[in-house]
Amino acid sequence: MPTLQDVTLEHSRRLSQIHKAREIESADAVLRRDVHLRSLASAAKAYDKFDEDVASARDKRTATEQKAAAARVAVLDGAIAERGEGLDRADAARRAADVAAMEARLNAEGNAERQYRDVMSAAGPTSPLADRQKMAREAERARRDGREAAQAAYAAALLAGQSGYRSGVDKAVLDERRVARDADRAYADAVRLADVALKTAVAAAERVLNNSLSALADARALVAACREELAAITESARRAETEEFERFRRELATVHS
Repeated sequence: MPTLQDVTLEHSRRLSQIHKAREIESADAVLRRDVHLRSLASAAKAYDKFDEDVASARDKRTATEQKAAAARVAVLDGAIAERGEGLDRADAARRAADVAAMEARLNAEGNAERQYRDVMSAAGPTSPLADRQKMAREAERARRDGREAAQAAYAAALLAGQSGYRSGVDKAVLDERRVARDADRAYADAVRLADVALKTAVAAAERVLNNSLSALADARALVAACREELAAITESARRAETEEFERFRRELATVHS
């Protein structure tokens, strides 16, 4: 049993085939007309202008695409450079954090060691043995606690530095992807608009050509015949579209039932 998605996709495919067939048939009809009319001396001027207008429109489209492509490359190059700088900044920050953490650890361990020596120096030989032993145990415990605290702080600093590094790397990569995505979208939009402009210009050139050819006595009959053929092709495609939509509605009803 086909799903709603299957039915919709197949409907879109059939519609696309109808539109493609209409475009091919219309182009063939115009081509056959032009083959006959281009052989007429009276139509040479009209076709020369048409060819010139179409060539100019295509050149503009090409120039627009080239400009958009160059802009895209420039943006991507900038994004790649910025990503590299971002990675370098993240690495430099991590290295600096590691150095600072090591210095803090060594200072803390040094302080703990100096405090231990100070206590042991204060326990002179004239002090009772029990007092000296107690002071030694407390000093040793304080030194051990200080070293352990220094180690813990060092490990936490390294972890924080690594976390900051990963965040910096992620930001650099995500920023590059965002810029690249925007550049690709801008390029695609520019090309799409260039295609629309080209189609509009070609359609305008074709209207001018048809008007010029219709004014020629020896071309008028061929132009009228081509226009009728194009109208028949359009009507045939319209009927095919109507039948396709009716089929689509029936298939939808079957799916929902």
